[in-house]
Amino acid sequence: MKRYQLVELEDLSWFPNHLRDYITDFLRFVVEQMDFYAAIPALVLRGLGGSHSPHVVDLASGGGGGWPSLIGRVREASPDASVTLTDRYPNLQAFDRLAARGIAGLAFCPESISATEVPASLKGMRTLFLSFHHFPPKLAQGILQDAVAGGEAILIVEIQTRSFGDLMKHMLSPVAVLIATPFIRPFRLGRLFYTYIVPVLPLVLWWDGVVSVLRSYRAKELKAMVGRLEGGQGYAWEIATDDSGRAPVHYLLGVPKG
Repeated sequence: MKRYQLVELEDLSWFPNHLRDYITDFLRFVVEQMDFYAAIPALVLRGLGGSHSPHVVDLASGGGGGWPSLIGRVREASPDASVTLTDRYPNLQAFDRLAARGIAGLAFCPESISATEVPASLKGMRTLFLSFHHFPPKLAQGILQDAVAGGEAILIVEIQTRSFGDLMKHMLSPVAVLIATPFIRPFRLGRLFYTYIVPVLPLVLWWDGVVSVLRSYRAKELKAMVGRLEGGQGYAWEIATDDSGRAPVHYLLGVPKG
């Protein structure tokens, strides 16, 4: 299946922030309920072993993704580990709710952060969960190159592949939105309105889900990116699938050698 660089609506600068926040809240809810990241702590710990410090800079964090549950598992093995959540369009309400929970080791950056130009002040292993497919090849390559230029480990995780099977699953995403919405917290009347009265959220999530499948990178494409990196030979790269959890996760892990 050919890769198509289509547009996800939530990526557009004019897309309303409150709708984008509802979408990232839904994705966070699904990730937490399905525990997609059960296999990820071990990968994070391997990456931290090659970083300057036990700190993670999470890029394109959305509403926080799986980190609220992941950080505790990581800190069981590395008590000093910490995470800073960042995003180009930070979901400040979600970040504030996480801060109010007082999760040890979890913080966020309220400023807009580009995954291709991470400020030098944000040091540590870089992670991208369910977001790398948003970036066209040139920017995706730039994310990897920026990590290598900074000498930082990088972990990229996706749960979908560019396949007919995953495309069919995402075709059914509006049903999941209709079922899950009443259980998403905090409760928002607007979320109900844009789900059941004016069904914007089911339609946007359906479109963005299908597009995410069509934009996903296959292993051979990731290998080609890695092969073009300046200084990439100084890294140990691993591109694989881990199916030990409830659902398989597809990842790229790059760790500086030595």
